This record gives sequence, C-alpha cells and structure tokens, in this order.
Amino acid sequence: MEVTANGLATMMKESPSNNYLSVCENKCIFDEAGSNAATTKCKLPQVSTLYSDTNFKIQSPKKLEGMVLTSSNSDK
Repeated sequence: MEVTANGLATMMKESPSNNYLSVCENKCIFDEAGSNAATTKCKLPQVSTLYSDTNFKIQSPKKLEGMVLTSSNSDK
C-alpha cells in the first residue's frame, strides 16, 4: 500500500509503536526502503475474506461453540 503524506515515513521510522498504518485493525509492515519524505509504503497484512480463505488458506472454517442465552422474563 502506498500513502502520500509528507513526513509520515519519518514518523513511522522514529516511533513505530505510536505511528503506524493499519487495515482492518491489523498493522501494515513498514517498507522503509520503498518510502521517502512524501510517500510511505507498507505491506498489507493478511485479511480473511472468502477469496483469501479459499485461495490462500488465511483462515479455515470451524464450528462455533458457545452457550445459548435465553430470557425467562414474561413481562410484556
């Protein structure tokens, strides 16, 4: 992914824990060599979608488990 923003690459390099890019709540991997003063590049994280699950096995199907919650309140 490429983002045009002056100084962003410098901020990400100097303080990666405070300055980062994320997609779907997952941090991108900063590409310092590909970035410059005006453009920041990062590698997108793996994101589970129907396509990526089918083609790249990002996540496999599994049975959901849990407990059933019901209400015994009869007030209407």
